Amino acid sequence: MGYERKILYGFSDIKINGTPILGGKSVTVNLEVQSVTASNKQQSFKWSSVVGASGQLTVLSLTAEEMNLLFGYQYSRNNESVELIVNDSLQNNEVELSFSRKKANGKEIKYYMNVIFDPTFSIDANTLENGNIEESTLTLNFEVIKNGGVYYRQIENI
Repeated sequence: MGYERKILYGFSDIKINGTPILGGKSVTVNLEVQSVTASNKQQSFKWSSVVGASGQLTVLSLTAEEMNLLFGYQYSRNNESVELIVNDSLQNNEVELSFSRKKANGKEIKYYMNVIFDPTFSIDANTLENGNIEESTLTLNFEVIKNGGVYYRQIENI
């Protein structure tokens, strides 16, 4: 029972409201902490509290169905194609983001949080150079929504 319980790697099992999202590359969650310091003649005190949280999710891309799930974009499907309609009526849905990380001992840590994704991103298309395919990624900013006083839950298999 040494360092194997502490070494974390990987990023997998990304889900939005329980729906798997393929192609996850990375996630970052930052807590915003506010501190107050006071002292008397005998000692100093410091109180800190989390006042907000935000982050970024980087994925290979999003399907029309995933864009509907995250942003409320409308889409239609027929036998040969999917049409995505991006207009000015975005919903900024609050969704549950969950994902997993592995530990060196083979166990897993799962994270759960309610978030609202910022629908601002751009289309970035590039030509193939010398037949090489370059991986294109999409980074989505999100705000973590406090739910019942909780910003996120972390469940660790020990």
